[in-house]
Amino acid sequence: MTIAMAAFLIYILKSAFILALMVSLFMLFMSRETFHRLNRCLMLSILIISFLLPAVNLGFESPFKGVMDAVKECLVADEKPVTVFDETGAGVLYGKSIISGHPGMYSVVADTVSPQEKVPEQPFDWLYFVCLLYMMGVVLLIARQSVMYFQVSRIIMRSRVVDAARYGCEGVCLRVHGGKEKPFSWFRWVVVSEDDLNEGAREILTHEAAHVKAGHSWDIMLADVVIILQWFNPLAWIMKNTLKDIHEFEADEAVINSGVNAKEYQLLIIKKAVGARLYSI
Repeated sequence: MTIAMAAFLIYILKSAFILALMVSLFMLFMSRETFHRLNRCLMLSILIISFLLPAVNLGFESPFKGVMDAVKECLVADEKPVTVFDETGAGVLYGKSIISGHPGMYSVVADTVSPQEKVPEQPFDWLYFVCLLYMMGVVLLIARQSVMYFQVSRIIMRSRVVDAARYGCEGVCLRVHGGKEKPFSWFRWVVVSEDDLNEGAREILTHEAAHVKAGHSWDIMLADVVIILQWFNPLAWIMKNTLKDIHEFEADEAVINSGVNAKEYQLLIIKKAVGARLYSI
């Protein structure tokens, strides 16, 4: 594992630590507030700051400096010696040593060894293992998100196009399908089922159009990138769920502001959440 990769892992750890701290503070002080637009701006700012702050030199010694120095020492110690045997059967053990006073420079050293002497076994390279484990997680998350995006695209492409202006919803591309998938929006597309379109077209379309106009899909993609890079950080997953909740609050607020009766809208949400049978009870 190169020093560049070790430095990148240290950077990701710093970013994960900052993200976890700031998301925890947000959950503690702002999660119950109803300033949904402000909460969204704060959450997006947390994402950006958590990736920018570790790259800024603030003029004081980072607590991660000792970790980075230890990583560099391990990388130097991982240089494997090479034994070359001459015509007489004697061998020369070649390796590297750090030049005193110059940590970035090395000199070649050689020790004579006999053929009977065994070169000591190399210790387990835990840094390489951590790097490999991290990259496996990143690759798996990229594959998972790619499959999800493909499934969303397939639903959109297979749905029929309907003029959203007929339902008083301008500026979106409405797609209607005959399946049971719940209504959703993705960038400029709003996708609903035939049943949802017949039962609560105005409320549902207004809700999903609010997601489109606010650009919530960009927020979700940014959160997905953060999760891919920090899949080991539980606060990154909590952050995405919190951001999605804020999106829903914003969209619900847009529906109420459009003139829809709040009580009827609440009953429609309950009906879609628990089903018509429980709703009738």
